[in-house]
Amino acid sequence: MDMSIQEIKIELKGMNGAQCKDFIRADIEASFYVRVYPDETSIKEVAETVGCERASEIETLKGLFEAKFSDALQTAASQYDNEELRTIRCEFRDSIATQIGNDLSGYLLEDIAIDYLEQTPRENHDPNNTMDAKGIEKIARLTAQSQKSTDEIIQKMEVERHEQAVATEMEKLELARQKEVALAKVQRELEDALKETFPDKNKIEELRSQITKLEEQDSSES
Repeated sequence: MDMSIQEIKIELKGMNGAQCKDFIRADIEASFYVRVYPDETSIKEVAETVGCERASEIETLKGLFEAKFSDALQTAASQYDNEELRTIRCEFRDSIATQIGNDLSGYLLEDIAIDYLEQTPRENHDPNNTMDAKGIEKIARLTAQSQKSTDEIIQKMEVERHEQAVATEMEKLELARQKEVALAKVQRELEDALKETFPDKNKIEELRSQITKLEEQDSSES
């Protein structure tokens, strides 16, 4: 008898997606790993009910467990809201295992892997189904709230960007004013320094004229 671990894949998607506590469906892909329980009693049970040659055939295992595992997925998903379900994969996996239990007619469930888990698209909810209709209504409400939050964030970002632009422009203007003040101060200091180093030309000419007159007076007196 083949005692190796075999994988059974279960998919609940679209109109057949698992319906969550809040009536929103979830698209789920899960892998279940099973094998014959390695003890004498279990081996005999499988040999008698299934047969040694068919014990680990995938089609045989699907026939034995596909419906059971699908029901466990659906039941476990119904205990959580859709958004919650997508954030607690480990807890969800444990809940599935609890739903399946330990009585697998001589087989052992080694592990469960959640391969894919997302909200079922709104268009794959049946508006003629009462529970699906409630799911559609909630999706619409959540979408509107999300859009409102997005718009508010964008608006806040725009306000902050405008305020930053204004602050930047004011900073530029203040820097320009400070430069003008500094330049004017330097120009005044330069002019004062030039006046001290180079006296007024008219004053120089006046002094020269006075010197010339004094020289002429000295010549006439002599």
